[in-house]
Amino acid sequence: MRSTLHWTDTNRNITNKIYELNSGAKLVEAVNPGSIETYISFAFGGGYIHEHAMRLPIGTAHFLEHIMAGNPNKVFKNKKTLDDFKKGNLDKAKIWTNATTSWRLLEFYGYTHHTALKRLLKFLFAEIDYPLDRLEEFIEKERGIILSEYYGKDKKEKSTGIAYDKFFFGSTYGFVGEYVLGNEDSIKQISTADLTTYYNNVITADNLVISIQHPKPLTKAELKSIEEFTNKLAKGKLITFKAKKIPNKFKYYAFQKEDTNDIFFSVNRFEPTNPKVDYKESVLDFFYNRVISELTFKKLREEKNLIYAGGNNIGYPGIKLKNYYFNSSVRIENFKIFLDELYELFEHGIEDFLTSKESDSWFLSEQSTYIYRFNQNYDPDYAVNIGADLLFKQDPVFDFNNCVPIAKDLTKKDLLNYFKKISSIEPGFWFVSPLPKEDVENAFKESKLFKKYQK
Repeated sequence: MRSTLHWTDTNRNITNKIYELNSGAKLVEAVNPGSIETYISFAFGGGYIHEHAMRLPIGTAHFLEHIMAGNPNKVFKNKKTLDDFKKGNLDKAKIWTNATTSWRLLEFYGYTHHTALKRLLKFLFAEIDYPLDRLEEFIEKERGIILSEYYGKDKKEKSTGIAYDKFFFGSTYGFVGEYVLGNEDSIKQISTADLTTYYNNVITADNLVISIQHPKPLTKAELKSIEEFTNKLAKGKLITFKAKKIPNKFKYYAFQKEDTNDIFFSVNRFEPTNPKVDYKESVLDFFYNRVISELTFKKLREEKNLIYAGGNNIGYPGIKLKNYYFNSSVRIENFKIFLDELYELFEHGIEDFLTSKESDSWFLSEQSTYIYRFNQNYDPDYAVNIGADLLFKQDPVFDFNNCVPIAKDLTKKDLLNYFKKISSIEPGFWFVSPLPKEDVENAFKESKLFKKYQK
């Protein structure tokens, strides 16, 4: 085991270390003296996306997660010993565990009072080192549970999340358009052979990042136990995901959802994520969000009374894409007015504001907001997010100290140029409303916003 990176996050007062283990696994240690909790994650670079590459039924990763998390294994031979181990009493803390499957990650995690770190590690070790000869024992039980989970969801043709993914990513990634847990047919189809194939390809040391957020540094004995455990795992190779460029072109789609009262609206612009941290871009992103949120609140809410809330965010869909998106909701009767007011805001309002004297004090105040931070809320996923960056080959180190001089030197002209750069990316418009698709899209076609991008 060797330490490869070491830095302090001054924004949160957390000291981070990254270790490369002899097994090929990686360990993120985040020492957070302001917390009394220990949070541990075992994240594997596998998820819904990788089933497609392995030609396995949709939902295989999620099914395996169900069996491994919470069923008896090599260490805890039956359900009673497994459940009793997690219980607390007057002399020891209770531990909580769970697992999750996403597009790109299969994660097993737990949290507890910091005095129970060793017990939590032991429990998670046992979940990961799962005896494949016991898959048959629990497969039908978990199949029934997962089918119940599936039946509790909207039909996929009624799911806004699935429809959104298909609209924006479906032409690039043909396998999107299903729930991560699969569909009725695929859940019924999954076999122990499928689960074994997935386990052998994904649950390997090379494909693992362990992330631990803890109030104090790990002891030599604790580090040794982690090293020894990962040495037991099979060797493999890091499962990589080759991201594809999402073409930015003007398009729009209105999804009908009868049980809503208003029209949800979003503008989406996609850019590939930068594998290296760009501190100036990070600072600009903050100010970009702030100016749009400021004027949305001032113009569309306070002056025009068209919305309750709205603003700009920057999201990362999980496939190495950065999404600059604006979103809001508007009453049906105000939809056409809202579209034209939004056009004016983006076409003229933001530039007029940033080139005016009025914005001088606002900009200075936002610089102050950025530099003089308040306490950050406890984030249980803090170390997990660093680990995900390692798995996805992104730079895991973000040093807020590098941002402060950039924020001090930033000008309104810098922000305006950045706004224009992002605005030059052709957007995709997404609507969710109780109205028929044609009604919403026809109203959109009459707007100045539509005419700006229609060629």
